[in-house]
Amino acid sequence: MAAPEPAVGAQASEASDVAALLEVKGLSKAFGGFQALSEISLEVSAGEAVGLVGPNGSGKTTLINVVSGVYKPSGGTVLLRGEDVTGLGSHKLCRLGLNRTFQNPRPLAGLTVAENVALVRPSRHSERAVLEGGPLGFVGLDRVASRRVSALTSGEQKLLDLARALAARPEVLLVDELGAGLNPGELDHVAGLLRRLKDAGMALVVVEHLMGFLEQVVDTVTVLNAGMAIFRGDLRAAVADRRVVEVFLGEHQG
Repeated sequence: MAAPEPAVGAQASEASDVAALLEVKGLSKAFGGFQALSEISLEVSAGEAVGLVGPNGSGKTTLINVVSGVYKPSGGTVLLRGEDVTGLGSHKLCRLGLNRTFQNPRPLAGLTVAENVALVRPSRHSERAVLEGGPLGFVGLDRVASRRVSALTSGEQKLLDLARALAARPEVLLVDELGAGLNPGELDHVAGLLRRLKDAGMALVVVEHLMGFLEQVVDTVTVLNAGMAIFRGDLRAAVADRRVVEVFLGEHQG
């Protein structure tokens, strides 16, 4: 899936003295008696991508939901540019510069592609990350801007979800299995887009099962299992780690 190459510019966080744009410290989430997350910590700086890896049910999407304000945490803190934003709702976090994509896109099907993106308001910090050419041009959907969302392929709907997230001009973007269901050409296209966002100074947290995709994008990974972080570090080291191997082998054998 070829796309035009609009320029991407950013002023990341040069004016900030905070090393990490996003800091998650000891984050926990319980649903009744079920402990979905147990004291998860991670940091993401401007121009960095951290992958979240783990078997189904390990807590990856729950972590994204808590950090993005869909769920309130049971414990721990979330800092954005050093400011405590723990428990804020998604709309407030979006205005502060943190946004996310969804594993299952949620476009407004009765509207056109362009109308879906036009409804998104830029964050207060929109001057810090500017996509020249606009979000639709960036992802390669400007050619179908007038098309109804219902006429899009599943891959195009994924790209629209990314465009909608970028329309808010976030500094921190949480990417929840954007590669799921895409063909190899689409995966390479999306990986290239995420690399360009990272190069422009955006901080990314990327949830994904596809190791080849992650290898193209992330700098480090955090591996989750049963709501706990069992590994943090380089992706190549992760796939050689005994605990990580046992977790994934158990998933495939179970």
